[in-house]
Amino acid sequence: MESNIEKAEEEMGKYYQLKEEFLKVFTPNLIHKQFIGEKKKRVYSYEKNYEKLLKEKTNDIFWKNSYYDYDKDMEIEFFDYHLGTKKYLYFLYCEIGEYSFHSPVSEKIAESNTELEIQEIDENFKTHGSKIEGLLSMQFVKKVLELLQSEDYTIVD
Repeated sequence: MESNIEKAEEEMGKYYQLKEEFLKVFTPNLIHKQFIGEKKKRVYSYEKNYEKLLKEKTNDIFWKNSYYDYDKDMEIEFFDYHLGTKKYLYFLYCEIGEYSFHSPVSEKIAESNTELEIQEIDENFKTHGSKIEGLLSMQFVKKVLELLQSEDYTIVD
């Protein structure tokens, strides 16, 4: 049986999908690039190069721990180390009237969009949704999407 949380997450996914469909007809203004930390790797004691990497990566290790693996009936040690490269999220940024929208895209898509400026945003950057009273009704959104899919429309600035 689905929980209320699972149902809400499913509904949220549907709403985001509708938003993405709606935004397809608009040209993004730019791409936002957000730093989210350094790339890292986890190495487990059952891996072939564990001891060697443990010595080699000593200065890059930021976490060591272990857990008991009941299937293998043994304690498994592991460590995490920084790979030395930064990790980013990318978003197409679109302004429509007084509203702005972010749509996540892969680094590959962001970097291949050479006509759009890539602007780095703060790692603490947050977006805020509108209160439900200020949102468009689902009935209206679905009618607009039907019109967009028919390709029988003109967008007026």
